[in-house]
Amino acid sequence: MEVNAKQWIFENISGDYHKVRQLAMTQNPEDKPFESLYAARKLLEELNRKLDMASETLCEEDLSVLQGTVFLQVGKNYVDCDEMSSGETYLEKSLVTLSGVENKVNSITCCILVHHQLAVLWASRSEHEKALKQLLDAKMMYEEYNTISYPLGEHELLSGLQDPLSEDERKRLFESLQTHTLYYLAQTYGNLGKPGISAGYCYTTLRRQISSKQYDAIEWSLNCATLSQYYLNTDNYRQARHCLACSEHILADHMSGSDNKSDEMLEKIQQTNSDIARCWIKYCIALLKCSQELTDDGGAQNVLKAREDDFKPFVGVDVSNIESEVPCSPIDTFSAARNLFLFGQKCVESAKHFCTLEWHATDHASIVQDHSQLFKHLIFFEPELERKCRMYKRRADMLEGLIKELNPQHYLILVRQLLFEVGIIYSEMADCKITLTSDSAGPTPHAVLKINKLIGQSSKHFDKFINSFQDHSGRLPDKFDKQCLRSILSAKLWIARLHSKTIAFIPQEQLTSNKKSLENYQWIVTYHKVNQDDVEACFAEELKMCQEMVDMLPLKIARMSQA
Repeated sequence: MEVNAKQWIFENISGDYHKVRQLAMTQNPEDKPFESLYAARKLLEELNRKLDMASETLCEEDLSVLQGTVFLQVGKNYVDCDEMSSGETYLEKSLVTLSGVENKVNSITCCILVHHQLAVLWASRSEHEKALKQLLDAKMMYEEYNTISYPLGEHELLSGLQDPLSEDERKRLFESLQTHTLYYLAQTYGNLGKPGISAGYCYTTLRRQISSKQYDAIEWSLNCATLSQYYLNTDNYRQARHCLACSEHILADHMSGSDNKSDEMLEKIQQTNSDIARCWIKYCIALLKCSQELTDDGGAQNVLKAREDDFKPFVGVDVSNIESEVPCSPIDTFSAARNLFLFGQKCVESAKHFCTLEWHATDHASIVQDHSQLFKHLIFFEPELERKCRMYKRRADMLEGLIKELNPQHYLILVRQLLFEVGIIYSEMADCKITLTSDSAGPTPHAVLKINKLIGQSSKHFDKFINSFQDHSGRLPDKFDKQCLRSILSAKLWIARLHSKTIAFIPQEQLTSNKKSLENYQWIVTYHKVNQDDVEACFAEELKMCQEMVDMLPLKIARMSQA
């Protein structure tokens, strides 16, 4: 840019532009939220007028870059005032004007910022493909920029280069622009249903932030913990563990200097710490479940090994002490499963410290459910049946305690989930007790009483689940919503099977149990006759078995009655 141009900008532009920047940072009254922005817009319009009259003073290149930069600021102003259509017009106008500038040192920063603004604008309209195009253009501009010196900052030109940034400052801002591009790409690919590509961009964004030391510790920790859940879903346990360990490490470093932080900031730190702990719980559940499901099939082991070979650590973050506490490979012994369970249980207590039932009921309930899942998968590795039964009891107690605390009017869906889960737990506990008695000469009266009580508890919770769909008059609907139909039919099937498990010393009691079992099978078959398509779409395999039982049980009941 020519010297006389810099002088002209200083005399005609920089003063008003300084006021524009001050107005953009002004806090407005609630009843006039855009007051300062409207005042800034008037100043920007005046700057445009001056530039329109400066064609004889400034060369075409200098004029284009100045006008394009002002159009960008006007476009941002309209967007900030929720005037999206006008904002889009000025942003597109800025892009066209800046595209003709040959000296990219002066224009590329604003071009990339325009692409960012347009991407955010299209994303707000759920036009994610159009947002993606803007971001890919911004990424390509960064990659193709090959000038030795770093480009000017966003505000330097309109300030007349009176207080120019250093080369290091320009480098930092330019690299930050690319980091923002990658961050937006991660979000956009996520919105387009491409989680793998999204995760790749998210990882690159986090890595660049760490290496440049430009990040908000709380936001970085939360984003990295969230990324771990993607790797968890792809069975990449080593990468998931590393992300969680880095999240914990970065947040702990931030917390260590928390003496002068506000109460609001301390609460935010505690919440993030709780969120990371909850991600660790999910990690422990997933690894226990994977270990449970994994057989000795070498192919499955090779798949996990290949994913482990994809490991990409964050350079400069030493988390070996945290990672040493938690395995990242499938486990095959009760001792190893117990250690993983205990680590997860420690995270449960940490998460509940912030997510109390009183203030965060839904999150607290989710944590308790996850605690129950930790027990569920530990049970698989427990060799002693008696200890298995005690673990089932722990699961039932914690979930029943939660049901008592939750108001079904406010948390109906959650209460239904809990009732169904507790029903399954009591049924599995009854199976465990039945297996225990099968090893002896026969069940004692006390054992029979215990088994039947557990069966009754299971049936009771499934009944409560079904009855939660009743209307105010106590009637179940003639037709259930498709989303909950499978659960209703499954609950009826569980009850039918439970009655057939009941142990009776008196034939009449066994006859009664078989009749109750038949009633529930018949209910399913009858509902199918009226709602065939719905039932067959979600319950086809189980339906066949129910129809067979409806044919067989009457004969069995008739023989028992005759006897």
